[in-house]
Amino acid sequence: MKHNSYDIVLSGVGGQGVLLTSLIIGQAVAESGLEIQIAETRGLAQRGGSVICHIRIGDGQGSPLVPEGEAEALVAFEPLESIRYIRFLKPGDSVAVVNEHATPPIMARIGSDRYPSAESLAECLKQVTPCVYFIDADALAQQVGNARVSNSILLGALAAASELPISVDHLKRAIKTNAPKGTELLNIEAFDRGYALIKKRT
Repeated sequence: MKHNSYDIVLSGVGGQGVLLTSLIIGQAVAESGLEIQIAETRGLAQRGGSVICHIRIGDGQGSPLVPEGEAEALVAFEPLESIRYIRFLKPGDSVAVVNEHATPPIMARIGSDRYPSAESLAECLKQVTPCVYFIDADALAQQVGNARVSNSILLGALAAASELPISVDHLKRAIKTNAPKGTELLNIEAFDRGYALIKKRT
């Protein structure tokens, strides 16, 4: 990890909670007393288009955009998005957390293109870093009782898999503040599920 800094890239498609997750991380970092920059690219977020958030924690980071090959963590809310933004991962010294539940693009859905297998995607990622975690966040969210808390499962997984310079307590407080009203406890439970799942694997 770079001295006093930590870079994260969140990627997914519209409606998966990428932007909400960046907001939660941002609040947790700010409450920890650290500097943070967040840059969001929404694209066709409302139509299922690709969404990416750059999160840069620490002083003296310069540009709000994470340089290619410098991210300590990549969280892909959709499997194919992990490969779309694999170039940001720091080779050999980073973590990739990937939701294995696929949302295939239109051409794959109509049969024109073949959607790659989770195994092939994992193989590509492991050429960059050995720390790759595929989890079915959508299935876990269903177990919790709300399909829309999959982003909190992925955030919990990130907290367990990486060396985030912020505490779990700060993240949970930020979840409670920013989660949609009435889903606060479900999102905390989802975070704990994701966290526990990764801790069992490490």
